[in-house]
Amino acid sequence: MPGKISISPFFLQGATGVKTYIDGGKLGSVSSSAGKPTSALLDTWSADNTNASLPRIWYTNKENDPSGTPSSFWVKDGSYLRLKNLQIGYTLPGSIVKKAGLSKVRFYYSGQNILTFDHLYKWIDPEASISSSIYYYPQVKVHTFGVNVSF
Repeated sequence: MPGKISISPFFLQGATGVKTYIDGGKLGSVSSSAGKPTSALLDTWSADNTNASLPRIWYTNKENDPSGTPSSFWVKDGSYLRLKNLQIGYTLPGSIVKKAGLSKVRFYYSGQNILTFDHLYKWIDPEASISSSIYYYPQVKVHTFGVNVSF
């Protein structure tokens, strides 16, 4: 008799047709209190990097700052699809389990916030509040592997 695979109901969450504005708080700036720019600014325009994904870096919050110089460049598609919860299990066949003196053995995987498909920069969570900055706590990813053994 073969083992049994079980998949609990999974939960997908998403939104479509959503626009989000990437403001200065989501990018950080060179003039931060640490005196060091966020890594988000590594792919900015320069004479050597003309195919960059972001405009020229600014050294004060006066030039090319999305908060102080609004532009449609900073309006992005905020649509997303996220696999929020999933649980998969495998129960060993009874014939194998009984030979080991057990009544049931089940292996399982459970996950939360496993995958996200979106069109935003990798450091921006599509579920984050429009007013949140780059310094918010992101969605926590949880991966759990386990074994249930019954004697």
